[in-house]
Amino acid sequence: MASPGRPGDVAVPKCPIIFNGTNWGDFVFHMEVHMDGQLLWGYLTGDQICPPCPVLPTPPTYPPDADDDAKSALLDAFEAQMESYRSDLGLYETWLREEKSAKAILLASMEIDFARSLRGLPTSHLMWDHLHRSYEIRNEAMYLAVVEEAQSLRQLDSTIEAFHRQMTDVWHRLDNLGAEFCGGGTCRCCDRHRDQRDTLCLHEFLSRLRPEFETVRAQLLTRRPRPSLSEAMPELRAEETRLRAEVVSHTLAQPSVLAATPPQASPPSSQPSLVVAGVPSGVQCGYCKLYGHEEKDCRKKQRDRPGRRGRRSSQGPSQGTRSVSAAEQEVLALFRRLTAAVQASASETTA
Repeated sequence: MASPGRPGDVAVPKCPIIFNGTNWGDFVFHMEVHMDGQLLWGYLTGDQICPPCPVLPTPPTYPPDADDDAKSALLDAFEAQMESYRSDLGLYETWLREEKSAKAILLASMEIDFARSLRGLPTSHLMWDHLHRSYEIRNEAMYLAVVEEAQSLRQLDSTIEAFHRQMTDVWHRLDNLGAEFCGGGTCRCCDRHRDQRDTLCLHEFLSRLRPEFETVRAQLLTRRPRPSLSEAMPELRAEETRLRAEVVSHTLAQPSVLAATPPQASPPSSQPSLVVAGVPSGVQCGYCKLYGHEEKDCRKKQRDRPGRRGRRSSQGPSQGTRSVSAAEQEVLALFRRLTAAVQASASETTA
């Protein structure tokens, strides 16, 4: 491989995931897609077998008594052998060239410490097989750990898209640890198994969503024919968008509701206030608590004196008589105040 920066050098299209010894599962998935795009995946798996190196045919030798027809036949056979040789040589050289590219991509897609462990292996298939045997973990303990991880997953605060990525990653790891499907894709048993797996993925994903997705979840599970998870994802995303918009609109509507709420009227006082025209509202008797006169002019206080209390109690006036007397006191007090105000005004005018 040419050094970078020199004319004619070729950039090695290394895998986007670099193998570091702990990410074998992700590395295998991306490496398969990457090498398949380069038409080199068969070199790593061993499906692309190296063709035999062709042998250059020997030119014909003519016997001394050969006539022209015999010589022509020998020459035609030699030319046919040369044509086949050139074709086989082209295939062989192509395989060598692509094999070198496969090894270069594989080594460039690994950290240098792990690439050193492949030194001495002649083909990319032997390198890949060594990595597969060294880092591929297939046992019941690992499978059980991934199953428990899948069972513990819940959506919680994740979005539909983020939760789908989490579940998909676990399902891919289960597929790598579980039974492999037929490579041809024509086995009916494998097709039924794929259908059952897709249905199980749909049920697992829907059952782990938050309760607010119950409506769309019930619609998807009762639909016939039952949709796949990829077909259900657009509806779940749309429902998530609708729920988010509903929350935002409700949040924006709350301040306007508070602003439109009328202020609460203060409760009326339990004690009615008596307001008399022309009399200040602050004038109130400290003895009978009535408005319109002061305590010194209170008739009720005068009647309640010790000398008159016995006589008044013996008479036993009714409640109606006391109410009339109180009203008379208020009228008399108001009359006195008005008279005093008129006299004061007249004296000021005369002066």
